[in-house]
Amino acid sequence: MAEHDVIVVGGGLAGLAAARDLRAADRSVLVLEARDRLGGRTWYRPFAGREQHVELGGNWFAQVCHPHLSEEIRRYGLRITQSPSGRTFHSVVAGHLLTDGSAVPESEAADLDRCLARIVEESHRISFGEPLDAQQVADLDVSFTDFLAPFELPEAAYEFMLSWAAFAFGCHPADLSALHALSWVAGFDHHAWGLADPPADKFADGTSTLVDALAAEAAADVRLDTPVAAIAHDAGGVRATTRDGAVHRGAAAILATPVNTWHDVDFAPVLDGAIGAIGEERHVGHAVKLWVLVTGVPELMVGAGWGGVDRLSEELALPDGRLLVGLGHSPAQLDLASRDDVERAVRLYAPEAEVVAWDGHDWNGDEFAQGTWAAFRPGQLTRYHSAFEAPQGRLYFAGSDIALGWAGFMDGALETGRRAAGQVLRSTHLASI
Repeated sequence: MAEHDVIVVGGGLAGLAAARDLRAADRSVLVLEARDRLGGRTWYRPFAGREQHVELGGNWFAQVCHPHLSEEIRRYGLRITQSPSGRTFHSVVAGHLLTDGSAVPESEAADLDRCLARIVEESHRISFGEPLDAQQVADLDVSFTDFLAPFELPEAAYEFMLSWAAFAFGCHPADLSALHALSWVAGFDHHAWGLADPPADKFADGTSTLVDALAAEAAADVRLDTPVAAIAHDAGGVRATTRDGAVHRGAAAILATPVNTWHDVDFAPVLDGAIGAIGEERHVGHAVKLWVLVTGVPELMVGAGWGGVDRLSEELALPDGRLLVGLGHSPAQLDLASRDDVERAVRLYAPEAEVVAWDGHDWNGDEFAQGTWAAFRPGQLTRYHSAFEAPQGRLYFAGSDIALGWAGFMDGALETGRRAAGQVLRSTHLASI
């Protein structure tokens, strides 16, 4: 006998959105969350022992481009603000620091513009939000470095394009599908600088306001500190076994955890087809996010480039310094436990900077994340994309990683959570137990 109508594995935005919609349909829901908190890869907490809060995980969005998130903002009346605009732009390319506001030396500006124009042109071939394996874009599903090769860019322009992709996707461009990058350009209304100059909208009171609002309306049975070890499903229902040996039964289940963690769960039957393949192959997003309080940097500085942290920008001025946020594409670039690494990352763009304090979370070493936001390998999207929507028996799938639209963004998490809840409610599974 099922104890709950639906078991939701994962208490991030996708799982909570699914639980909310299921509860609104008067279904009983059990949420099993491995962490001691809700929110998944969003995490709003105080910076380095201070009262000032920072976002250690997901942060920015663009209301104009992110419809699912915008709907939740309106629904709950959440306060929105924007990150400050940069006043001083520093670029590091070809081993040189440019402080005149240019991305590359003037002699290479035309080459950079030519490349960006081609990216915009190619992005018009993509119907954003629709399965990419059903579109005629297989020639774009190559590594981003292979995509760049025919341009024969000079060194500085080439490195800037590498940093453009590395910052946006949190991985080395050689590991990234150009199709994934170009799909984001299409989503940003075919604006290539949407990746170099990212969305600036953010929650004025933190992502926790959305997490709390979803959880409150869902009013589901939530179990924290409860990692799931196995999920079995058959004609009799679903059984989720947690690491402590407890067995929870439901009529259906929604798996709303990061793709890169699926291999740690024993599935019976095993995940097959494309969804099984993506679970085994995983995605390559493994960014490092740094929050650092500094002195000796220009006001509202934005740094972008290759050879260190891919982007560094000011978020807030505090009494004892400027609070910057940085993103690098590999843990090998930046050890969050190393003051030397942190200082090197900041001084790449501001040589006179002095580090006061820093903070961050190792999402790559976090067993319940094993990476950051979705960055798909060459070939994955044109092999698997449409399968992201398909359930397997009584098991349904959600999570930002597998959104058909904004995979990697909070909007994608909400898209998939609501999609999975709708699929469950339309199925015959809830009536069969």
